[in-house]
Amino acid sequence: MEESYNRELDLVLNEISELKKEFIDCSTEILKAGNSSLYLLDFLVSAIMNRAISLINAYVCLAKDNNYLSAVPLIRLQVDNVLSFYASMLVKDSGNFARHFLDGKDIKDYKSFEGKNLSNNYLAKKIDETFPGILKLYRDTCAFIHLSNKYFSPIAQIKKGTKRTIEVRIGSYDVYSGDEKLKFSRSMLEVSKALIIIVRQWGIEKDRLVALPEDEKSKYGRVL
Repeated sequence: MEESYNRELDLVLNEISELKKEFIDCSTEILKAGNSSLYLLDFLVSAIMNRAISLINAYVCLAKDNNYLSAVPLIRLQVDNVLSFYASMLVKDSGNFARHFLDGKDIKDYKSFEGKNLSNNYLAKKIDETFPGILKLYRDTCAFIHLSNKYFSPIAQIKKGTKRTIEVRIGSYDVYSGDEKLKFSRSMLEVSKALIIIVRQWGIEKDRLVALPEDEKSKYGRVL
């Protein structure tokens, strides 16, 4: 059974690695969209996509080293990429939102078109309406960012052959089953794919903006 998990896990990790090319292709498409016009939101896209590539590269390296204690928190960071860009789709003025971000201000302090602060919890609930499961993934992986019982259960267990002796392992990070590793990796794959789908919506929007008068384009944060 473990061998079967390992084969499937290798396939999933390879698929995650191959997403690097898709992230790069997507970024290129975005920059060329709208007759290669440049908007403030393009800078946010570039930052997110570059971070996304770094995260999948790091995840695969750590996973292949069986260091899932360090790999799993990266899933939460990829979810953060999704939420950060999705926030730009929930505001009245995407150019102003991008300027807010580029000025170093927190996204959570910006308000949606509903008048709600763009907190991670709010964003996760909103995007879950389109991508069911994101909210649960966000909440589950938050437990790996902060010290929680998620880090206790893998290192302590009843010693085999006994009823009352607890065995605690320190220094060993290969503590998850094949099923758990596969579940983690599939989550990283799916949230990374979701990021690409969402970001591509901006390319479609840029093409639509071509038909607008120049003064209207400036409202969207056009730079060039």
